[in-house]
Parts: sequence; structure tokens; C-alpha cells
Amino acid sequence: MVTNQSRAGRSPGYPDIDLREAIERARVLWQKESRNHAPVSTILEHWGYKGNTGPAHRAVAALKKFGLLSDRGRGENRQACLTELALSIILDQRETSTERSEAIRKAALMPPIHAELWEEYSGDLPSDSTLQFILQKERRFSPSGADAFIKEFRATIEFAKLEYVSTVAEQSAESADGDTSEDDDTSSEPFPVSPNVLEEKPVHKERASTEMRVLQLPLLGGNWAAVQIPRPMSEPDWEQMMAVLAAMKPGIVNIAE
Repeated sequence: MVTNQSRAGRSPGYPDIDLREAIERARVLWQKESRNHAPVSTILEHWGYKGNTGPAHRAVAALKKFGLLSDRGRGENRQACLTELALSIILDQRETSTERSEAIRKAALMPPIHAELWEEYSGDLPSDSTLQFILQKERRFSPSGADAFIKEFRATIEFAKLEYVSTVAEQSAESADGDTSEDDDTSSEPFPVSPNVLEEKPVHKERASTEMRVLQLPLLGGNWAAVQIPRPMSEPDWEQMMAVLAAMKPGIVNIAE
């Protein structure tokens, strides 16, 4: 478990615990409350907290950042329950599950700062020292806040196996670039293959109800953008996608310039 002991200097928001610990807390909440809303004070008791302490409420905030918890109300009337994303993770007990792995990866990149950094470095993060410098200089983290965030971020990436998926995608792209034979199926791909596509292609033959669609979006100047989405897509998923894209905008626009 990775937790943040202190945040001197009010560093930007990030999950106070890593994704593995967040999922374990979601599992406890499922065992105690199932799908029901419960008072936040009761949830904190289920998690072993005594009183409305800072760490207790930061744990709630962490699950919300990962998209595992939704809440309503304020103060003593505040209640929370598990999200569909959380249930898709904790209720899937299959030894090998592409859907569960995909849901975990989605949760790992739900926090905007996670998505921004992962996009900025294309899944190939620099050293801790470089991240420390960038977080403090460009994102106004305190030294202790940057250190705590890096530990949480790397633990979450490792748990979600994001680095492995990114490496597989790069190797596939390199193989496609180096082999131009007519028998190579990847040569006909009009856009770069994403990590999700690499894992989902074999599954589609058995799971016809899931359809992945690539939206081609015209841009000014004659260029095109491509976004891969599941079909059908729920309204919450659409809103989350738009929020993540908005969070990624600074890095994308800077690169384009």
C-alpha cells in the first residue's frame, strides 16, 4: 500500500492511495453494503477509520478519483456507493479476464494527472528525479507531495500492468513498420494499434456483443484524428472520455504546436 503521509505546500490533487489498495477498499464496501448507498461515516467505519480524520476522507477522495466511488449529499447527509466500474473489477472472479484487466487500466488513468502524464510520455515515463523536477517546476508540487505522488503513480501503473501493455503496443508497431509483406495483417491498419485493441481482437470472436469503433474526426488544415470507443457507449463513459481529453489538452496542443 502506498499512502501520502503529508502534503506540505498544497500539492495538486492526486489519489492518496494506490489503485490496488483502492480496489481492496471497494471490495470491503461491497461485502458490507453491496450496491447500496451508505453514509460516508459508516463507510469509514467499514474501512477501520475512527472519526472524520484527514486520511479517512482522502481515502474516499482517492476512490472517487479512480472512478470506483460516487457520492451524493453534504456533511452528515453525505452518502456514497460503488460505481459500475468498481463492480466490473471486484465481481469478475475469472482467473483470466480481458474485461477486468481493461477495467483496471481504465481506473488507473481516471485521475486526470495520471492520464496527462501517461499521455505526455506515451507510456514511457522518465526517471523519478526527472519527474520530481517536472512536478515541482511545471505543476507546483511540493517536494514531499511530488515524492508521494510518484510512489502512488508507479505502484498504480505496475498493478494495472500499463507498462507491459505499452511495450506490447510499441513492439507491434515496430513489427508492422519493418515487415511490408502482403501476409502481414497489421499493414492494413489505417491508424496505430492501441493497447486495448491488441488484447481485444482475439476476444471479439467469442464476444460478439462488444464492438470497438474507430471514430475519424476531421481537423482544421486537412488532418484527421482517430478515437477508438466501445459501442454502445454509456453517457457516464462519454463524459469521462471528454473529461480525460480535456485534461490531456495542454500536452496534446503543445506537441502539435
